[in-house]
Parts: sequence; C-alpha cells; structure tokens
Amino acid sequence: MESIYRQLQRKLNTLGMGLPETDEGYELEYLKEMFTPEDARFALDMELGSHTAAEVAESMGIPVEQAEERLSSMARRSLIFRLHDGGETFYSLLPVIHGFLEFGIDHFTPSIARNFSKHYVRGMGGRFYGSSEPLFRVLPLRRELVEEDGCLPCDDVEAIVRRQDRIAVTQCFCRTSSNMNPKATGCKLNPDYSELCLAFGIFADFYVENGNGRYITTEEALEHMRRCDANGNVVEVLNSRNVEVMCSCCPCCCGVMKALAMYGGPAAKFAGNYRVRLDEEKCVGCGKCGQRCFLKGITFEDGKVTVNGEKCLGCGLCVTTCPTGALKLYAKPEAELYHPPTENVLQLYDYVRALRRKTGEI
Repeated sequence: MESIYRQLQRKLNTLGMGLPETDEGYELEYLKEMFTPEDARFALDMELGSHTAAEVAESMGIPVEQAEERLSSMARRSLIFRLHDGGETFYSLLPVIHGFLEFGIDHFTPSIARNFSKHYVRGMGGRFYGSSEPLFRVLPLRRELVEEDGCLPCDDVEAIVRRQDRIAVTQCFCRTSSNMNPKATGCKLNPDYSELCLAFGIFADFYVENGNGRYITTEEALEHMRRCDANGNVVEVLNSRNVEVMCSCCPCCCGVMKALAMYGGPAAKFAGNYRVRLDEEKCVGCGKCGQRCFLKGITFEDGKVTVNGEKCLGCGLCVTTCPTGALKLYAKPEAELYHPPTENVLQLYDYVRALRRKTGEI
C-alpha cells in the first residue's frame, strides 16, 4: 500500500501546476516535514474547492468542532488556504506553488530547502517550463519604457499597485530557499534586501494573518518597486487579472528564472508581451545593457551589441540602463499579445488543472 505521503503527493499533483513525482522521492521528504500524518490524512479527505468548516465536517462525517480545529491549525501553518468572504470563512487545499511553500516561509528549514531544490531540478522546474499556460508573467519595469504608449493595462506595474486596497510585503521564498542551500553563493544583486515580494488582496490578508508579511501603503509599495528596479530585479506577477502576487526576481535566487535558464527555449513561454529594439545609430557600445540581461537576450562582444529577441523577457532592465536611449521596448503584434486567462489566482489554479486534465497529464 502506498504511504500516506505518496497518496498526498498524488492528490496535490492535481492542483495548479501540480507536484510531480520523482524516483528519488525528494518531494516526500519535504511533505513529511511540513505535514504531520494527521494533516496528510485530513488533506486527503478534503474535497477540492473552497468550503466552510461545516461543509467539510459534513463531507467527512465528523463533528464541526473537530473540523474547525484541524482546518484552523493547518491554515495557521499555511498548509491550506483560508479566505474570509461575506462573514464566513472558507478553506481549500493549496498547490505547492504558489501555495504552501511560499505561504509557509516561516516554517522553512534547510532540509525542506535542500529537498525542494533537488525536486525542482528533477521535476518541478520542468513542470513550470513545460506548461501550456504560465503561472507567472514578466512585466516591464515601467510603462513608459514601451514605445508609443504601447504598454497594456494588464502589464502596467504602477497601475496594478495603485488599484489594490490591501498590500503586504513578504519574505521571498526563492531567496530564503537559496540562502539555506550550503552550495549557494548568495544573492549577487541585493543580498541585504530580503522583503522582495508584494501580495495583494486575499493573499495579503493570508500572509499577514499568519505572521508572514506586513501591510504597507501604496506609496511604500511603489518605492519598493523603484528600489527593485534600481537593484536590477525583474518584475514577475501571478498570471491572473487581479495579480495577487508581484515578485521582484533575480537570476541568482529566482526559481522561475533558473528554470528558464535551465530548460532553455524562447522566453515567450513566460507570456511577455514586449521585446527590445536597438537603435544602432544611438548605441555607443558601452555594454551596460548586456550586464543587466538575465538570459543573454543582449550580448556584447568586440564593442558590438547584439539583440536576440527569442531570449528577451521584455522586462526593460536593459532600457533603464542604456545611457543614450538606444534601447526601447515595443509591444508584439496584436495577434501575439497575451492576456491573463482568469480573474483571480484561485480560478487560475482550476484553469491550469483543467488544461492538464485535458492533455492526460492528470
């Protein structure tokens, strides 16, 4: 008979991007450390979707008080999601990413980080890169970097931040995980800046209620993003129209960036709507742009800058560094523009799950 943790892995593999199995069982090691056997059994008995404690109790045939106690305990430890809506509290299972790993950052240990890192190399990274629908999107640092006012409203970082009514700043899961890896050399861009991620709305509430984040003002959030721009970080957001999470990512720590570098291929897999264009007459061959490019979309050799559009994320890091204005982002053709498929991230998890089911992956 399969262990309780293998059963849990198989169930969690049906959520969002999933939780792929490895021959070595790295995923089982960190599941064992995060979920007690009682937690694992309870998660296996939970129905998919969002439910009140009373609904969970009825489906499991247990007293409401028992369901409330277990649900509250698991939500406090960020193993399941808790949402307050209309005076009621709803609970749902979380995928691994963006899910119980990020939300449970304060419970992270070196052994969890080590086993997740191995699992990422052996399967999770490939799952990210191989998905037909991205979980994250890369945005331009600022809308004015896109020529002819071509930045789409869904890609406007400042507008996204300003429309939020609740904003929290949180510790970066990727940075924390990287720093716990004894083989890691540490962050090369901003090692002393640990609060790298912004959470909005229901995700901000969950982080703060569990003590893993703190609310900040709109202006504080915008200043945070300006600092990340100056430090050379790429803006990534969860791929929903609401944008529940905005990450400021570096190539030395970010799992998504590492996956793209590791698995190769076009940067378009991360749904960027923009590419960089070089005005050769303005270029003075200083090479600063190439130093800021994560994926070698811009290279500098023998005083000549070369642009590789297939590797361009459309982030604009090179544009903000160019001293002569020789670089500018431009929007892709209308037929190639990408728009987030769902209103919120919970719907996105279901959307990705349905795609995976359609292709026979689950």
